[in-house]
Amino acid sequence: MKRKELVVANVVILGLVLFFSILTVKLSINDSLSATARRVAGLAGDDRGPRQVAESDSLNRCTAKPPLALDNYATDPHIAKLMQYQRTCTSAVTGELMLFTGFPATVADADTNGTKMAAKLKLFHAAGIRPLVIVEPYAGDAAMSYRDYLAGKYDTAVDRYFQRLREAGVSDAMMSASTWVPFPESNIPAWN
Repeated sequence: MKRKELVVANVVILGLVLFFSILTVKLSINDSLSATARRVAGLAGDDRGPRQVAESDSLNRCTAKPPLALDNYATDPHIAKLMQYQRTCTSAVTGELMLFTGFPATVADADTNGTKMAAKLKLFHAAGIRPLVIVEPYAGDAAMSYRDYLAGKYDTAVDRYFQRLREAGVSDAMMSASTWVPFPESNIPAWN
């Protein structure tokens, strides 16, 4: 090979290595292949420039839906976190958030926990967010067992919990718009 051919071959190889290095980095940070190609085209002389290509790229959004209007509910930590995700995505992220609760061990627990959950359910309903409520395998601070549950040990407290929700203004529509998972991961040792 002549010196000129060697230089051309090395430049081509170096260019390919550089291109695939940039592509690897971009894809590893969850950028789409088409968005990366448009940015590379922007660097190569697209008259809009790389910044404008990125700003006009609708693929940078998490969804096609506009963000939920949540400003009036920003004091709630769950909703504040959702707002942060929406700002990052410049779009809606989800209309459903997960909440955790335990089984009430006593009527007093049922009143306290029911009042807290009612406030949260009403807030989510007002904000247009569908709650996914995970009921953890604990009654108070103790692990709960299927045997005790089936034997009716928690019936009075559980009945009071849902009665408390109704008394606090949680409607049937709010309950049917949410999903309750009363025995999540029931095959784990925490369920006794």
